[in-house]
Amino acid sequence: MAGDVRLGVVMVHGLFSGPEVWGPLQRLVKQDPELGFVDVLTFGYETGVQRLSPLRVFPSIDTIADSLREYLATEAGKCEQLVLVTHSQGGLVVQRYLARMLHDGRGQELARIQRVVMLACPNNGSELFLSLRKRVFGSRHPQEKELRPLNDRVTGTLRTIMRDVVTARTVTDRTCPIPFSVYAGTEDGVVRPESAQAVFPEVAALPGDHSSILKAQSSDHRTFTTLKRLLFVNPVRPPTAMIRNRLLCLFKAGCSVGDATALQLAKSEPFREFLDSLRAIGLSEGEIEPLRDIRNQLEQNESRGTGRGVLVAYAEVLARVIGLVGKRTSTEEFRWFNLGKSLQSIALVAATAWPDDPEIEDARSELFYLSDVVDMPSGLRADVKTYCQLELPTSGRMEMLKEAQRLSNAFCTVL
Repeated sequence: MAGDVRLGVVMVHGLFSGPEVWGPLQRLVKQDPELGFVDVLTFGYETGVQRLSPLRVFPSIDTIADSLREYLATEAGKCEQLVLVTHSQGGLVVQRYLARMLHDGRGQELARIQRVVMLACPNNGSELFLSLRKRVFGSRHPQEKELRPLNDRVTGTLRTIMRDVVTARTVTDRTCPIPFSVYAGTEDGVVRPESAQAVFPEVAALPGDHSSILKAQSSDHRTFTTLKRLLFVNPVRPPTAMIRNRLLCLFKAGCSVGDATALQLAKSEPFREFLDSLRAIGLSEGEIEPLRDIRNQLEQNESRGTGRGVLVAYAEVLARVIGLVGKRTSTEEFRWFNLGKSLQSIALVAATAWPDDPEIEDARSELFYLSDVVDMPSGLRADVKTYCQLELPTSGRMEMLKEAQRLSNAFCTVL
């Protein structure tokens, strides 16, 4: 891996276990000179057979998942990229964590997770000693209950993971594509291969039973060599920068739509930048083709004046683009698009159509609202609100254009 990006490998153990089970793998990762970019962390939680005190209870999978969320934000917070490695029930914990994050609309926070590696995870439950487990634990151990075959909570979580993570295509509030590498133990009598592999597309098997699959005593142990290969498969891409670049593209595209003077967008360079922003957002070539057609019509009409029909068609195409952007983005992302659109449309109307265009007040109201709900520096927020409240007409109409450009530059710097 190039650069100084640190990769955090967070290991999550299973039922009746603890962080110490990761000792062999942890030592091999730390001793390997080629894995110097990796920081190994082990997440632990309470599990076992007996409660040490009548005042304490074993946490549920949901509670453990919430604890993992805090662990990844705090102890693993310095790592810009993460790989989550799980054993047995640890895989259920990670899946529940991902599902709860997506349910809360926090999908974009998951973008730093590069891969999930699951070893012997009971995705369809474990039948080993099922009757005995029921008699011993009854309903007193919430973790054991979720290891029973065809548990509804586990099945529902798996459905969410397949739909919104494994087969997802874009990072939004409710989706985040993360590859899962899923392995069964060749001699595992606790979690059968059909349960460990379930419906995941990337599955295989590693030597060992439910316990020995982790006991990598040398660098040629298959579990270690597989994990090492997967750590190098992950692309070096700072997720935070990736997300912020997407927001920048959305903001710039919004500015272009807001500053929708036909002849300005017909100029080659601004138009090309506009199309590049739309591609970065996720619009296909077929979806942006109508914009090219309109540009050609504008160029053909430039010498004799732009006809009203072309301008109406241009407005209709832009409206469709806005709708497509809305469908391809999360609520937060679309706010950045609308922020740019409102900022530039206010300036355009103030400089060219005020007071004949009453829509300027709607744009000013929207921009004022967006300044409160979009994350931005407090000084920039104050400047935007001042811009929204400038009296019209100003001492010079070009003032609005100049101020809009200054604010636009400031947002591009922030993003």
